[in-house]
Amino acid sequence: MNITIEETDIVIKVCETILSVLKERKAIATPYSDEHNRLRKQGIKRLKELYDVDIASIKFPRRIAAGLDQRGIKTVGELATSSEQHLLAARNFGKRSLYEVEEELFKMGLRLGMEIDKEEFNPSNPFL
Repeated sequence: MNITIEETDIVIKVCETILSVLKERKAIATPYSDEHNRLRKQGIKRLKELYDVDIASIKFPRRIAAGLDQRGIKTVGELATSSEQHLLAARNFGKRSLYEVEEELFKMGLRLGMEIDKEEFNPSNPFL
């Protein structure tokens, strides 16, 4: 299929138009939408509240606790900022363990792989 430059320009214009209509109707969340920013700030606030909480306070099964210890994860904040791959690299830590960890984090309003901006996040500074 040969597409000329003019046809490509038309396709790009149609896609841009569809995207702008969806944004106006708030059918999709853009990375910079108000809702996205609100949820991100809420997540960071919750992460700050729980960052230094000892992971032992969560009653994980031994296999999960051993895997987290093996990966050097001691706090809820370290867990929430860990990736799935990092956790799955621990011995005897599989998909079931990962699911249980995600479930516990969800109960706390957190998730795996949370990213924090070092400049805006300081767990010891309650005013950020």
